[in-house]
Amino acid sequence: MHLHARYRLIPLLASLMLLAPATASAQNTTLAIVPFSAPKADKELNGLGHGAAELLKLKLMPLPTVDCLDRETVTKATAGASLDDPAEIARRGKTLNADRIIAGSYVIEGDDVSLTVLVLDCRTGAELAKIEKKAARKRIVDTMAEVAADVVASYAKQAQPVDLRTEVIDAPNANRIILSEKERKALLVDARPTAEAFEEFGKGLADPDPYRQIRYFNEALKKDKTFYQAYLYRGLSHLAQQHAEMGLDDFDNAIKAAKSWPEPYRQKGRVYEQLGRLGLASSAYQKYVDLAAAQHPYDLKEIKKKLQTWKDTGADQQDAPKP
Repeated sequence: MHLHARYRLIPLLASLMLLAPATASAQNTTLAIVPFSAPKADKELNGLGHGAAELLKLKLMPLPTVDCLDRETVTKATAGASLDDPAEIARRGKTLNADRIIAGSYVIEGDDVSLTVLVLDCRTGAELAKIEKKAARKRIVDTMAEVAADVVASYAKQAQPVDLRTEVIDAPNANRIILSEKERKALLVDARPTAEAFEEFGKGLADPDPYRQIRYFNEALKKDKTFYQAYLYRGLSHLAQQHAEMGLDDFDNAIKAAKSWPEPYRQKGRVYEQLGRLGLASSAYQKYVDLAAAQHPYDLKEIKKKLQTWKDTGADQQDAPKP
């Protein structure tokens, strides 16, 4: 039986809950990032907004004290909310059990783009930071790295109810995000596709149809073959079409382009687990655990438990890859 034929028998969760932890650990901050909005409905502009929000998430998610909710969940929960009503956006974030929610808008002015980004406390609706940037559109990737750094800096503030009002005060050091030099470099330098590839990537994220998503991700990769996130998302789009082999191939492409990125291994593990190929799933999950332990907890506890169970029962030896 072909791999894709078997795969059709197994229900697929939307995007395999891409990049989203099952639950946030108690000490972590749960963060929701809303796709940025443009003043008018426009396919091109919507792509830029989705891409900007997702790039921001990709930069923040490796931080050890930040759990980023998945894009589809946040997009559905905040549908119809406007940056003109920050309190409503914060309320939507609260329904997701998020601690903070980020929403932004942007305006294209010729070759320039102006961004306004709000960081809101979901419990109180307080504005913790307002970030404003204006830059050349071709520098949008660099600009989003700067926004990510400003979001990290916003953790120096927190909301505190006082009587019948809310005050924004300095946060204790324990609640702030203190970056190591390696983390700072990853935030500001890593994951930097070309601006042209980034815009095609954003169009794919904004389009609900997996066939069109693949076309956009193909264009993104034509413009930047090192854009490893585009390989991962194209793989997920292939899975949405029940093309498991092609999805797995793209997860391997993402691994080749970014060997230390753990997420493709987790996605491979989930596909193989749903196919019942536990040896291959075990191998992929173990690699994910080895890489992710130094970057982000995610669902490590859950995956480690699976690995131990499969080891105890010998299931990890089924179709295990040869050394």
